[in-house]
Amino acid sequence: MEENLIESRLSNLLKPVVPRPEFVQTVGNRIHAVRSTVVQAPTTPWKLLVLLASLLSLGILLSLVGRGLFDLLISQKRQAGS
Repeated sequence: MEENLIESRLSNLLKPVVPRPEFVQTVGNRIHAVRSTVVQAPTTPWKLLVLLASLLSLGILLSLVGRGLFDLLISQKRQAGS
């Protein structure tokens, strides 16, 4: 009920405006003139190789750090138990 009242008041206050054809033409030309196309360069094999080597190195580093921490905790528990 309240929505109908608001809509009727707005329709009485706001009247549609027809834009000038020149304005529409200018805006249309601007929209069609600006074409944003993104061209992605093909990935070269050496970039892929560097990425894979980096990921492999990171995995090895994380596993070594994890293994070191695990061994440290185990050795501390053994010393505390003795």
